[in-house]
Amino acid sequence: MKETGPHGEEQGVAGWHGAERRRPVGRSPGQVRGAGTRAVPGGSSAGEPGAPERVRAEPLLSVRTTLVLLTAAVIGVVAGVLAFLAGGPVAGAVLADLTAAGSSVPVLNGLVR
Repeated sequence: MKETGPHGEEQGVAGWHGAERRRPVGRSPGQVRGAGTRAVPGGSSAGEPGAPERVRAEPLLSVRTTLVLLTAAVIGVVAGVLAFLAGGPVAGAVLADLTAAGSSVPVLNGLVR
């Protein structure tokens, strides 16, 4: 994107330490290749023809992965609390927590489709 200076000369858009940034042809300013984004169909930021489309970021984890990990964490916490209430030391309860959570992930992964 070139801008005109006060004397009519072209100036580049200044980036880090005054270096000129280059934008890939055919991409909007907020859309970068490999950034995990996708355009929202039919959406434009200003509602004008020719305005760039809004870009929505991909979620970090899928719903299935989140469900499996959250359920494993709950199982681990329950096992750890029960181990602590049974009279074991805190270190034993933490070990039971981690063991139960870690061993339940493959089982839950197979169960949740």
